[in-house]
Amino acid sequence: KQTKANVLHQQQLSKNRFDKNRSHPPFVLGDLVWMKILVGRHKLTARYIGPARIIQILSPVSFIVEDDNLQQFQAHSNNIRRVYSR
Repeated sequence: KQTKANVLHQQQLSKNRFDKNRSHPPFVLGDLVWMKILVGRHKLTARYIGPARIIQILSPVSFIVEDDNLQQFQAHSNNIRRVYSR
């Protein structure tokens, strides 16, 4: 019982230490993003597909994105990148 409490306490301390310098990604509705290819990628193929548009924000780090074919995907902020026009 005491061990479990110690583990939970240490987990909370680690989370607080990590979150202190972490900010939420600055994505807003309507942003164009590249989506990371998570499966079936070879060494020299593209890493990202898109562009896709953010149509819904589920949480500060989770989004619903829609591509040009009107397919919708749920994406984590770690797996999307903002599109910058030249």
